[in-house]
Amino acid sequence: AETMTGPPSTIRSSATGAARALLGRVRRLGQALRRLADRLTRPVPAAAFWAPVWIPLVIWAQFALLGLRPALAEHQRLDREEARLDPVLAEERMENEDLQATLRAWEDPVYRERWRRQLRNAPR
Repeated sequence: AETMTGPPSTIRSSATGAARALLGRVRRLGQALRRLADRLTRPVPAAAFWAPVWIPLVIWAQFALLGLRPALAEHQRLDREEARLDPVLAEERMENEDLQATLRAWEDPVYRERWRRQLRNAPR
């Protein structure tokens, strides 16, 4: 280790000066760290303050871009299919009504007997 030479007051003042310089550097570093921490923590309260605005906007944007357009396209496709299938459905309903009427007629014993007589008396 080095030995300090000179009068004790000079040694003390040079040690005090070095300590003050080191203390000044530590204070400046601490202030810089505080400023950095302030800059990093400011956006969080601001984002939290505006959360009631930006959260619904984000949800709306997601719905508009990812949900609404495909839903409208599907709605249009289903409308076209409905228009194409309406006549087919009407025809199927009429056929179903005819078959139901025939079934009810064949379940009636009087109708069945009249049918048999008609077949028996029909010209050959």
